[in-house]
Amino acid sequence: MIPDAGTLAAVPATGMLHALNEPAWLMSTDGKEHLYNQKLRETFPPALEEAGARRSRVHPEDLHFTTLRFQEGLQKGERFSMPYRMQMDGQYRWFESTLSPIQHQGQIVAWLGTLRALEDTGLYLQALMDNAPVAISFMDEGYHLRAFNQQLLRDGMHTREEFSNQSFRDLSPEVFKVVQPFIDQVFETGEVTSLEMQSPITAESSWWQVTYFPVKMQGGEVVGVGSISQNITPVKKALSDLEEQKNFLQQVTDAIPATISLTDLTTGQRIFANAYTFDVVGYTREEVANFTPEEVWGHFLPEDHAHLRDTVSRIPSLKNGEVLEQEYRIRHKDGHLVWLWGRGSVFSRDESGKPLLSMSTLVDITGRKQAELALKESQQQLEQFSEQQKQFVSEASHEIKSPIAGIQGNLEILLRYKDIPEEEKLEIIQDCHREALRLGRLVSDLLGMARGNTDMLHLEDAVRLDQLVLDTLRTFETQKGNHVLSADPLEACTILGDPGRLKQLLVILTGNALKYTPEGGMVTLSTSCQGDRVELRVRDTGIGIPASDLEKVFERFYRASHRMEKDPGGSGLGLAIARTIVEEHGGTIHLESMVGQGTTVVVRLPTHRDLN
Repeated sequence: MIPDAGTLAAVPATGMLHALNEPAWLMSTDGKEHLYNQKLRETFPPALEEAGARRSRVHPEDLHFTTLRFQEGLQKGERFSMPYRMQMDGQYRWFESTLSPIQHQGQIVAWLGTLRALEDTGLYLQALMDNAPVAISFMDEGYHLRAFNQQLLRDGMHTREEFSNQSFRDLSPEVFKVVQPFIDQVFETGEVTSLEMQSPITAESSWWQVTYFPVKMQGGEVVGVGSISQNITPVKKALSDLEEQKNFLQQVTDAIPATISLTDLTTGQRIFANAYTFDVVGYTREEVANFTPEEVWGHFLPEDHAHLRDTVSRIPSLKNGEVLEQEYRIRHKDGHLVWLWGRGSVFSRDESGKPLLSMSTLVDITGRKQAELALKESQQQLEQFSEQQKQFVSEASHEIKSPIAGIQGNLEILLRYKDIPEEEKLEIIQDCHREALRLGRLVSDLLGMARGNTDMLHLEDAVRLDQLVLDTLRTFETQKGNHVLSADPLEACTILGDPGRLKQLLVILTGNALKYTPEGGMVTLSTSCQGDRVELRVRDTGIGIPASDLEKVFERFYRASHRMEKDPGGSGLGLAIARTIVEEHGGTIHLESMVGQGTTVVVRLPTHRDLN
């Protein structure tokens, strides 16, 4: 049971309290003062006798410290002191309160408090040092501690006597090896040095921040080295825990196949990014860190800049839970484009709600975009093929109807009119024959074009083009009529291709030349080797082709205008088939012609082709 003020006054200890030469008081274990001695009453006016009144006179800068020290001392149950400034006679003076526990049968039953004024500088200094929250010491050139505070004794492994009687070199040789270079540097240069070291004073594993500074006389002579040692173990542990959390977060996010990054909205600097952020662009973390802002923007396509800048500017104004989404492209280190889909949001705010950090996540959607583009291209090709097929069927139907209509009309005349003169009958039959031949050629060319447009595997063989030309000349020997058909010159040229398709090419080009060259004219075939190319020329002295028709003649069913007495016939598919064959072999074909002077077909084919 805690005694009240009346009980305390009745015990003999009360008389001893009044006999003390210093202001003193008795206090219960909960910190309430109950009894004051005569000296306290004489020292302070009646209004300041009680603790509450005295506390109101404590200097504002000392009030927080003394309150914490008071509570800590009561909890520990050990004698403790605390210096502070208190207002007396209109000015602040230094005092030191000392509180000692009073025990009865091993239990603290009360506290004895004493108060003394700190009048001399030495007392001031020692009081300040002893109550400083860091370890402070003064060392001479022989590494002896000439002054130190209570905190050094509380934090250290040695007693006051050991510190006073031995040099630091002998007292802690292992620690001394570490700190001696820093101490000597202060003696030599007169400049402050500091270091962080593990367990320099205590037996437990701990970290300390030690600062050494010169102690100089008025003339500037260094007479010793002062030190301030602060236990930074909690800070180190907090930093270590933070680093562990950061490493854990890094490991977790590095396993995610998406970029995750945090950006300081005040400075614009990226403060965190996972490994995928750098993998997606092909650069290392160090390379990206060294990019200038211009280099960063240079990796995005110019047409995306305006949208990106708008997005970045809008992020700070986002509300909690609000997200911005977008697609954009970035240039990979190897040059190819990477499509990204991103989400941006505010990650953290200060107490006033101001955005501090933004978070962005990006997913590589290049594969999806490529598939979309490929699908779109396939759809366009399919639509184009479908349109071409419709057009081809329409054109073919029209071309087939013409000779059929001619045959049908002539036959109807023969059937309807029985008395047609023999001469007219013969003319009608000849017209039917010509139309039938034309229809036959048309069907044959359509079949040839159909075969050429299939995906069937063509032969790949070494073909002597010059020999194939000679073989073609022999084929037309009986069909050339009065034309002069020759080969000059013919170089021995070998190409890789389909012999049958190449022979078809030569037949089409030679047949066309003969067809549009009047009798008595010349058709000449030649080959020449030009490095990795072979050039085939088919020259004629025929009617020629107008410049406006030179490209159109390769279109299906197109027939250039001509001034020949006799229609040479033809389906309008020959040159279209020829171009298909040439392109199948990786070559090119074009016409050189002047009206009335003749035409030259120029074909260039590679000597070999990449079959992969």
